[in-house]
Amino acid sequence: ANSELEVQLELERKRAQEVAAASAEEAAKRKALEEELEQERQFAKEAASECTELKAQAQSTRVKMTEVENQCKTAEERLELERHKVEQAISEVEAWKKQAMSNDSAGAEAMQERVQLQVDLEAERQKAQEALKACEALKQQVADLGKMSSSNQAA
Repeated sequence: ANSELEVQLELERKRAQEVAAASAEEAAKRKALEEELEQERQFAKEAASECTELKAQAQSTRVKMTEVENQCKTAEERLELERHKVEQAISEVEAWKKQAMSNDSAGAEAMQERVQLQVDLEAERQKAQEALKACEALKQQVADLGKMSSSNQAA
């Protein structure tokens, strides 16, 4: 009876050792999983931070695009105003031409005024040309910002 108890006791010791070894193995696996989980949490935190930064960049790009579009609109309005002034100056020059041809006594004075109007017309044309160039440059900026925004959103 004693030897049977000793055998059972030995079996129980072996089982206890096996359970302890399995428990230690499970604890090690659990610790490894906890470390992996912490790494994943850190990665998720970094990804969320990067995402927030990209959203801020996209918002900044949208604001810049809106500003450039507004500048472009203002430039286009100025250009239209300059075109109107040029057309008005052309009409005035044509009227002065007719008056100069029909009125010989005032011909010299009309010619002088006509020359001045042509100088003014050329200046207005130059302003309109500059406004058009500024508008084109602004349109290019809008296009460039659009490309930057698309590439930022893709990233």
